[in-house]
Amino acid sequence: MTIETRTTVELSDINAVEFECRKCGTKTVRKIDGNYVTPVACDNCKEQWFLGLGPESGELGHFIERIGYYSGKGFPYLLRLQIAKESDEQRERRIARFTQQRILG
Repeated sequence: MTIETRTTVELSDINAVEFECRKCGTKTVRKIDGNYVTPVACDNCKEQWFLGLGPESGELGHFIERIGYYSGKGFPYLLRLQIAKESDEQRERRIARFTQQRILG
């Protein structure tokens, strides 16, 4: 017998998007609502992520707005995102990064 554990997230459960800066590790959270704005730079170190309101930023914003749209009740189906299982190595890196952030304050 094989046992498989899967993790899925229903779109209606997603209410915000988190951006984490690869340079400094600062996290920025944006709610998915009618006022969603894609951040163009890190709030902390000012590392630029997008060139103003260019096509990449616009496409990401449109994608995130579509998540909100398709999570509505007006559809005869539910959409879910399947979450990949975290490997031991990924878990160790995440814990090390979290610990380092706590130490550096």
